[in-house]
Amino acid sequence: MATPGSSESGVPVCGLHKTPCWLSDEEKELTLKHSITHDLPHELACKATRLALDSYRDNFSQYSPTGKWLNDETAELSFTVMGNTLRGRVDMRPGAIDLDLKVPFMWRIFKKQAIKVIEGEIRTWIAKAKAGELDDQ
Repeated sequence: MATPGSSESGVPVCGLHKTPCWLSDEEKELTLKHSITHDLPHELACKATRLALDSYRDNFSQYSPTGKWLNDETAELSFTVMGNTLRGRVDMRPGAIDLDLKVPFMWRIFKKQAIKVIEGEIRTWIAKAKAGELDDQ
């Protein structure tokens, strides 16, 4: 078990990542929710998202990304950065792709960057879908 210490500001902290001691286990992870809106038919959006997540695994293999589709509209995903694993899920609904990421407290400053990378990959595949490039996929 981690022993408490103090940050430079005098705030009691615990563990290697200097998380404030008063936070519960649930509070040590931030839940980041983000929706990516689109105007694709639902089935095509699902296809584009599946291909985007596959591409993400290939293009960012250094982060050990994983993805598992639980059903046609929900996937669990994870990736590891500097020894910390971030987990989340993707939920498909008509007109939107919802991201729900659990971000460790110490990584909260990187939340916008994480969303930017994931959304960028999904938007690339949405554009391909709009251009008719997914017909053979």
